[in-house]
Amino acid sequence: TTPSTVEIADITSPLPVLIDAMSDEGEDQMEVEQEEAVPLAIKKKRVSRKKQTLFQEIGGLYTKLSKIRAEETKVTSQLAEKFNLLTTGFLLEESEITFDTKKTKKMTSYKQNLELGAPKKPGIAYTYFVKEMSKALPEGTSKGGLMKRMAEEWKKCADKEPYNSMAREAEEKYNAEYSEWLKNHPEAVPDASTRSVKAAAASSSSSSSSSGLSAAPAAEETEAERKARKAAKKAAKKAKRQAEDDGEGSKKKKKKKTKE
Repeated sequence: TTPSTVEIADITSPLPVLIDAMSDEGEDQMEVEQEEAVPLAIKKKRVSRKKQTLFQEIGGLYTKLSKIRAEETKVTSQLAEKFNLLTTGFLLEESEITFDTKKTKKMTSYKQNLELGAPKKPGIAYTYFVKEMSKALPEGTSKGGLMKRMAEEWKKCADKEPYNSMAREAEEKYNAEYSEWLKNHPEAVPDASTRSVKAAAASSSSSSSSSGLSAAPAAEETEAERKARKAAKKAAKKAKRQAEDDGEGSKKKKKKKTKE
């Protein structure tokens, strides 16, 4: 049978209330879901920001690490160069190492012998030239610029034989004293260069004594000393005069600059 109008009205009358209730419930559910969703988004943003900050810090550390590695590489290369310079002796050939060892040993033995009271080695010809020039200078003479002048005078010196003779005489005297000293000090290490010079001196003295001309060298040495003193006195006066002229010239230049 077909329902009447009254029956339809009775059935549909509660629908608006149910629809309203359902809509309210739906809105409440949506609000709950939105409230739960918003904190999650915030959390995601916070995590994203933390990751970004962490990546930035890692990038900064990597940059610093790269700089540190570059500096370490630079320092390592510098240390390698210094190492090569300091260990050059170990990279030499065997013959060169032997030569270096002998040279070091010779210098060490000479210094050790000096500490034991061995005589000092004599100077060269130029040393005696300077000594003679210094003796010829008047007392109170300023030494400023004199050494330079002495070196120039030595270069210009035409007759250096007197000073060479004085050096040879001193060397022979040293060899004799050193030989005697070695006899009294058996613990000393003989100097190789001194032994060779001593042997040459011994051979020359033996040849001169065998020829019966022992008095002639002494006379020549006396003449050589006389010539050396004369030449040194002349050179000393010249050097002093030039040094004084240079001093006066520099003073005049200073006064002129001061006036200007």
